[in-house]
Amino acid sequence: MISSCYQFIAKFFKTTLEQEYHNLSLWYFVSFIAGIISYFSLNNEPSLAIILTIFMVALSLIIFRTIRENIFGRFISSLIIAFTLGMLIGKFRVANLHITVIERPVILKIQGEIESIKPTTYGMQVLLQQVKIDKLSQFLEKVRISIPAKYATKINIGDTIKILACLDKPQGAILPNGYDFGFYAYVASIGANGYSMSSPEVIAYSDLGANSLVYKIKKNIYNRLIQVLGKIKGNFTAAILLGETKALDRNLMREIR
Repeated sequence: MISSCYQFIAKFFKTTLEQEYHNLSLWYFVSFIAGIISYFSLNNEPSLAIILTIFMVALSLIIFRTIRENIFGRFISSLIIAFTLGMLIGKFRVANLHITVIERPVILKIQGEIESIKPTTYGMQVLLQQVKIDKLSQFLEKVRISIPAKYATKINIGDTIKILACLDKPQGAILPNGYDFGFYAYVASIGANGYSMSSPEVIAYSDLGANSLVYKIKKNIYNRLIQVLGKIKGNFTAAILLGETKALDRNLMREIR
């Protein structure tokens, strides 16, 4: 009885996998992403030896002829390989992070090169790299600053600016089990969040690199969407087309959730 049930299940999976043969590669990407998510979700970080052992076992199974000729066994082994590769990527990413987070709120002048600019409901949000902060003993790799509309000026990606800002450490999740902003900032090497208290002063203009050119194109499209559709509909469309989600209307976001 047990043997016949096993044969039936095995035949069912084999038939299903053969029918979906051309779509199986999509599951490898899913497994890879699941490996990354699982690595950052675990309470205890798995050792490199364990991850490599699982990877080598799955790889060796595919080498065996019996597994290689069995579509179900080959599929499962490939999923395990993709999963462990995702975990290895997560471990490698964490091992190469050497981020310093600001210890207490401060108001200081900051100089840095603009890495990205995001439109928001109140102005814009800039991410600065190659940061220089006077009177601060800590080295911060990146700083994210919110600039209200009254201080907003014509700045582009790649410009080096100086600005007076109030800085604090990145906040964590606002709600229990909610999105962890602090973890995102940690992975993105952002050592402080803040808001500007003066208009940004451009120290050096960008050399119109690829990032700056793409930003200008996106900015023109964004401005046109706002002009034609209005703020609420325009920002909703920009979020879908351009990935600019910072300026989405809060009431609309609440309804979507």
